[in-house]
Formats: sequence, C-alpha cells, structure tokens
Amino acid sequence: MIQTRPMTPQEITVRDHVRAGNLLCGRTEAPAETMAADMIDIAGGLEGNCTDADLIGLGWTPYDLQKHGDAARQLAGVRTGNPMRAS
Repeated sequence: MIQTRPMTPQEITVRDHVRAGNLLCGRTEAPAETMAADMIDIAGGLEGNCTDADLIGLGWTPYDLQKHGDAARQLAGVRTGNPMRAS
C-alpha cells in the first residue's frame, strides 16, 4: 500500500510546472505512456528499479498510479524487454 500525505504547495507547483512544460513541448501522450517513459528513465538510473515513491517524486499522484500504473508498467516492460515489477 502506498503511504500518502497531502502535497506541499511547492510540490504542487513543481508537478504543475512539469505537466505544463510537457504540453508546451508537444508531449501529449496518454498518461500511461508518459508514466512508462518516466519509469524507464528512473529505472535506468537505479539499476532497473522504479518505485511508486519515485514516481510520486516526479509529480505523479497516488490516483495517477492507481489509474495508469498497471498499463504504464506493461508499456515500460514491452519497451525495455524487461517486465517492471509493481512496487
């Protein structure tokens, strides 16, 4: 189970800034596709591991993880040829 807490105003600002930047630079993929790309980026720097906490640190919410996490893990696994484990 994911431990949650309210986001701080600074975290909300960062999340909104990242999402707005994605839209401005043309990233309009489905949330699962964007989350899968984030999973791959994180896993590449952490010896193949990506946790829910890592994604929350990038601005994904627990709701996002619940709604798009499974599809994102499948996409990331297909793209890397290495199935991602749920965390």
